[in-house]
Amino acid sequence: MRKKWFSIPIYHGKLLVVFCDDFIVGAKQFGIYLSKNADDCLGLALRKTQTGPSEYTIFIKSKSIDDHAVIAHEALHVTNYILEDRCVEASFSNDEPQAYLLSWVVDCIYKTIGQKKTI
Repeated sequence: MRKKWFSIPIYHGKLLVVFCDDFIVGAKQFGIYLSKNADDCLGLALRKTQTGPSEYTIFIKSKSIDDHAVIAHEALHVTNYILEDRCVEASFSNDEPQAYLLSWVVDCIYKTIGQKKTI
């Protein structure tokens, strides 16, 4: 299992990125309980905002570590959760806040893998 916590800049909260073979077992280590069918997915994006600081979690199957589509898919979900929780509306005419935050989330995923930025 590869895992890493990040403090979210500007919007506050924390992001946890986890690469593991079994989401249900991996999630339990962080006090997250998933349904049985969660393990059928290649990736999951979750948010917890009810009490305390906002926490966002991305789970990606270890076998998908090089699957850029899965990484992009889950990164966009978490980006949208963060913006929505901070009442920032995504806009096609001004998508810079979303684009910058998405870049940051993708960087966090690649830092968890242990790869450096390529761009």
